Amino acid sequence: MGSGKSTIGPVLAKKLGYRFVDIDREIENEHAMTISEVFAQRGELYFREKEAEKIAELARAKHAVIATGGGAMIEEINVKNAKAGGVIVYLKLPFDILYNRIKNDSGRPLVAANTPEKLEEIYNRRAPVYSACADLVIDADFSVSDIVKNITDLL
Repeated sequence: MGSGKSTIGPVLAKKLGYRFVDIDREIENEHAMTISEVFAQRGELYFREKEAEKIAELARAKHAVIATGGGAMIEEINVKNAKAGGVIVYLKLPFDILYNRIKNDSGRPLVAANTPEKLEEIYNRRAPVYSACADLVIDADFSVSDIVKNITDLL
């Protein structure tokens, strides 16, 4: 959460001549509700199932940059599907920068439901998994244009 997937993704997609797909927006559009509402009305497990379905579906898409939710790559099946369809890029930032970006965003269910300490715990569990499953680990503490250039150079 807060790494810049939804900001960097469209710029990267444009540079590559691809389309950009944000899985959270896809789920919101399909359900006519926000992610927070999906979590509240259907639960996180339901959201994660829908997220996995979208990743499996979109992994077969050609010429697309896909932004997943913050917890998507924790699930092995999502990693397998994403790798089968393309390259996984991890936009890496330290927790303090991420937290400063997300701390006032009540539209993020995990932010609204957890203390800063719990969010840091989640980060500490997820970060090594992200590093391990990523094809590219990108230091995301730069401008959007520098990050996009770094990704395209490595691709």
